[in-house]
Amino acid sequence: MIRIPKIKFYSSRGFSLVEVVMTTVIMGILFPGILYFFSSILEQYRSISYENRVASKASYAIKKLRGNLQGGTEVTTATEKNLVFTSGCEPVDYWISGSQLLVKTDGGYSILADGVDDNTSKFSYYKAIMVYPPEEMEFPILFTEEIVCIKLKLVLTGDGDPRTYTTWIRYVEDGEKLSETE
Repeated sequence: MIRIPKIKFYSSRGFSLVEVVMTTVIMGILFPGILYFFSSILEQYRSISYENRVASKASYAIKKLRGNLQGGTEVTTATEKNLVFTSGCEPVDYWISGSQLLVKTDGGYSILADGVDDNTSKFSYYKAIMVYPPEEMEFPILFTEEIVCIKLKLVLTGDGDPRTYTTWIRYVEDGEKLSETE
């Protein structure tokens, strides 16, 4: 019969003090670097998310204004914070109020963009765009039929820096309407 020798296992009773101290020191050195790395990634994600959100709001508001003005026939009210015109036999009212850009088409106002800086966002009106710099009309505008170009300066604020979006819409009542966006 073959005898198999007994194998003795020596069990360790844990980590030595030197191993525990070295691990703690290494983790203490690496942890702030890892934390900084992941926090910068998270900050970039937040920044990109904010930029996309603001650009989407501005794009929607500008497209809506441009689309309504393309079918517009007559500007009835032109102020720095309010633009009213007729589009398809019904009045369309754009209004910068508080921190919102509002539009009224069928009854009540609906929000096109929120987070609007009320102090710097405004409508501007021009009666000649062939001269440089274009001649901005002064308020109050009494003869709205002289309006050739409408400019919307939309400044959106939120959880980041303010972003400015500007659109110029050439407006003439003979059916030809061209628009450009900056």
